[in-house]
Amino acid sequence: MSSKEAITKATLLGHSIPGAQLSLWVDASNVAVGGSLTQLSNDQWEPIVFYSSKLNKSQKNWSTYDRELFVIYSSEKKFRHMLEGRSFVIYTDQNPLTYAFHQNSEKCSPRQLRHLDFISNFPLTFDTLKVRIILKVPMHYLELR
Repeated sequence: MSSKEAITKATLLGHSIPGAQLSLWVDASNVAVGGSLTQLSNDQWEPIVFYSSKLNKSQKNWSTYDRELFVIYSSEKKFRHMLEGRSFVIYTDQNPLTYAFHQNSEKCSPRQLRHLDFISNFPLTFDTLKVRIILKVPMHYLELR
């Protein structure tokens, strides 16, 4: 399958299936963040909703860790109505996030604590935060408004 075909098929959104296994795929760049909520349907991950937003001037100065934590926070906030009461897996390419819930809270900034507190309200267990290298699609392909 060519790259062009893969991108066009990846943008087809499915309808939410009650009880289907969910996963949240997130990534952040220097200028924007984005997430995709997907469900397991016929042994394939099918996107059901996308989220993206541009970073403001101060957010662009955040560390990669902070931007990746922010995209998890903002995606969960955006998809809250679909995630509450359900377990799901988060896929990110930021390995240090796997230790976020194990670190001493004194080492976190107030913003990081707020984000971690919100994220921890969902039924995440420490072993469900998995790190996978995600196919990088340049952020300029996303329509950001």
